[in-house]
Amino acid sequence: SGMVFLVSFLNVCERIASSKEQFLLFGGNVDENSIYVSKFVSLLVNDLKYLESQVFEMDIKGCMTKVEFKVSELPNDMKMLCFLGGELSNAATYFSTFANVKQNEKNHLNKSFGTSEIDYWKPFPFKKRLNDASKAQLKEQELSKTKLSKSSQRSQLTNYIANTLKSRQVTLPLIDIYIDCAKAEPLHLKNNTIKERFMIIFKICIAQSDFRYAKSFKEVPKMSLFYKFVFFIKDNMNCNFLSKKIQRWFNDNTGKTDKDFTFR
Repeated sequence: SGMVFLVSFLNVCERIASSKEQFLLFGGNVDENSIYVSKFVSLLVNDLKYLESQVFEMDIKGCMTKVEFKVSELPNDMKMLCFLGGELSNAATYFSTFANVKQNEKNHLNKSFGTSEIDYWKPFPFKKRLNDASKAQLKEQELSKTKLSKSSQRSQLTNYIANTLKSRQVTLPLIDIYIDCAKAEPLHLKNNTIKERFMIIFKICIAQSDFRYAKSFKEVPKMSLFYKFVFFIKDNMNCNFLSKKIQRWFNDNTGKTDKDFTFR
């Protein structure tokens, strides 16, 4: 496994990095929720707080200019935000870092999210996060003194967090107040959307092609839509690996298409 932190604007020794440069702050064969990552994140939080508390004077073309730093966004995927925010996983009753939406309420299209009084769903206030984390830790200590199994202790703790605290907070946010700057990184959303569209086109090509007599992909008629699609993926999309995987899928099913094709 690997874990890295990339930044594109950073004070580097005695110079200012260009916004076009990227620096690897941390990397190693460690899991993202290891103690090393936790300590490094804590160090970064302290550095960010220091930067935000200072006013720097810089000479820009002979003019002394005051510069302040402010963290405005923390883009990340939802799984990592759970870890950075000290929260339960996205399988929890309250499944989102950003709002107090419950699993059984997520399909209510007539409810709104915001900070006004008329909004049904609201962001988790930072103060509530701190209070909930303290109470959750006390509950965890209380359960650890019982004779319950570890799985039962965990189950009771998550039920307490969801039903009593109406929260998803387990520990103090690792990134402190910067959890309020969290934004959903759209990479996975875009990937999933494109994958869904790809599978629709893939199934259309299968349905519109006749390869009843093909024992392997080599025997698929070159004029068939399926054959053209596979080589469009290779030649036009430059996705040679995906093209080969489809061919292997076809060969493994000896020309049958009852087994779904899957890929990441």
